[in-house]
Amino acid sequence: MRSGVAPLLFILAACSNAPGVESAASSALVVDVAASATTSPGAEPGSLDAFVRDAPKESRILGRIRVAANSELFGIDAQLRACGAPPGSIEEIRGAFASAEELLVEVVGKVSKAHAECLLGGFGLVFAEPADGVVRARVGATPAGPPKALVEAFRAMDAESIAVVIEEADKRLTVRHTQGAFEIRGRLAAGEAASAKAWWETTTKAVKPLIEPNVEVEGNDIVVRLSASGPDPVAAALRLRESFLEAFKMPSGSMTPTLLREEQFFVDKTDKQARYGDILAYWFPANTRQAFVHRIIGLPGDTVEVVDGQPSINGWPVPRCRVGRYQGEPAEELFVEFLGDRAYTVLIHEGDRSAPFIVPPKEVYVLGDNRYSSHDSRMWNDGAGGGLPLDLFIGKASFVFFDSLARAPQRWLLALHGAPVLTEPSRASLAESLARCLSTRPSVADATPPRRRK
Repeated sequence: MRSGVAPLLFILAACSNAPGVESAASSALVVDVAASATTSPGAEPGSLDAFVRDAPKESRILGRIRVAANSELFGIDAQLRACGAPPGSIEEIRGAFASAEELLVEVVGKVSKAHAECLLGGFGLVFAEPADGVVRARVGATPAGPPKALVEAFRAMDAESIAVVIEEADKRLTVRHTQGAFEIRGRLAAGEAASAKAWWETTTKAVKPLIEPNVEVEGNDIVVRLSASGPDPVAAALRLRESFLEAFKMPSGSMTPTLLREEQFFVDKTDKQARYGDILAYWFPANTRQAFVHRIIGLPGDTVEVVDGQPSINGWPVPRCRVGRYQGEPAEELFVEFLGDRAYTVLIHEGDRSAPFIVPPKEVYVLGDNRYSSHDSRMWNDGAGGGLPLDLFIGKASFVFFDSLARAPQRWLLALHGAPVLTEPSRASLAESLARCLSTRPSVADATPPRRRK
């Protein structure tokens, strides 16, 4: 599912509630109306000062979007009309987040409570009635003000039309947008910055000359600048989304534990080559208005069969290693599979099987990493199995840019084709077993299926 309006508070998400399948409805968050009417002493009601001072004390994220400067770029005016509000009625959207239980969201402008709830429906927020030109939703603690370092980093981006800063311990991600140019700064794990630089430089070739990328590595930090080289920055930015990189939200648990429900991730639209083990976003063959996300298991000519959740390709069982009992939802057996140059975690349900299926030309066979709960190639065509035509590819899922506020932030900026990362409580209980499995990883040659049928 493509991301909706809400992720604008975080990063470059596409502002269109595109249809998807298996979508999860958001439960409404209860707003503390009394607290939402308060402002800090000395701050003009409705001002940015009042917002910062009223934000939760343990805020990890501060974000601001000046809507007037970005309405055409992100289609906000169209969404306002759909919500019954006149175009141009919103000046700014602000957000401060400590957790799912402590957050503050403000919509500044001439809008009603209903308009704000419609526009930001992805969060399920309940807003108070307008006061001082601001419609506000607060969840959790009374105002206290965020950490000083976070506020200083946020205020340093005051000139930007989009400003987001995420900070957790020694990790910080900032995104800024001014006059058609985006700058993304992030701290990566040791050794990852150089490979990330190469990825950005290679994939951004697809949007030249409308978008000119500049990528720099400073220690473990990577700085990516994307600027419009032509006279129309809006067209350039739209080209960026249409042809290069688009934000999506995982609507279901079909890819758990690799992609978790509600995680926001980027899809690289420049890479549409079919390879074993890649995570693919695609249009569902039975309804091409719905986007699915699964992993490529079989290529054209392969015969794929699943027995007890383990795929077999041309009679060759995909190598795997048992990690242990997964402590999340669902509680199934966790394995690491090795396919080609990929190592990834899967949830296995004993007794799950599918009949052998020969992948037709120009199609691939896809499975969810949650083999217990995934509507993938095994189930298509009334359970007879089905292939995915190559022309329905959207692109490859590349990295998570934001996870649920309720989960640990170690998954932010997570490369989806890197080493598997688990969340608590499985992270603590299975870390040693996961490391043991990864240490037994076979060579790429030993993890590649035998020759396919012609």
